[in-house]
This record gives sequence, structure tokens and C-alpha cells, in this order.
Amino acid sequence: MKPFEFLVLALAVYRLALMVTKEAGPGWVFKRLRGLVRRKAPKESHMDEGISCQFCMSMQIAIVVATTAHFWWDTSTYQIGAYALALSATAIMCNQLFTRGDL
Repeated sequence: MKPFEFLVLALAVYRLALMVTKEAGPGWVFKRLRGLVRRKAPKESHMDEGISCQFCMSMQIAIVVATTAHFWWDTSTYQIGAYALALSATAIMCNQLFTRGDL
């Protein structure tokens, strides 16, 4: 994977995580999704926290993106985990760079 491709994927992970966790979305689709997960999630699970935490969501999205990139660019299987961690870390760094205040 080339550096530019990695950067584009990392920014896409950041944007998707931001949309799912913080924004209402078109037709309030993300807001409704968060509400649905909060209502339907078992009490002992942390699914409601996972869908509202940008850091958690960036890791979940990064796993999907890294797995997809594995098939697009024919990378080694062990690189899926490394790319997922790196994409999530870059998304978190973007969040810290572009937002103010507490986590």
C-alpha cells in the first residue's frame, strides 16, 4: 500500500467514525442507529458505548477497511492487523488534531 493510499483510507476511517458516533446524518440515520443500539443492546454489554465512542468505532471500521484493502492490494494476511491498528491510530490522531477539549 502506498503512503497516499494509506492516508486516504485513514481519513476515510476518521470521517466514517465521526459520522457514526457524533452526527445525525442524512435523515437522522446515524442518530437513529445509535438509539436503536442503545435500546436493543443487552444490559451487560458495552455495545451502546462502542457505537458512541469515536475511538472504538474507528477500530471497528479500520478492521473492515484493512480487510478490504487486503483483497484489493493483495497484502499479506498478517498485515491486516497492522494496517487496522495504524488506520485507527491515524484516525485518532486526526481527531485529537482537529477537535478541542476533552476526549
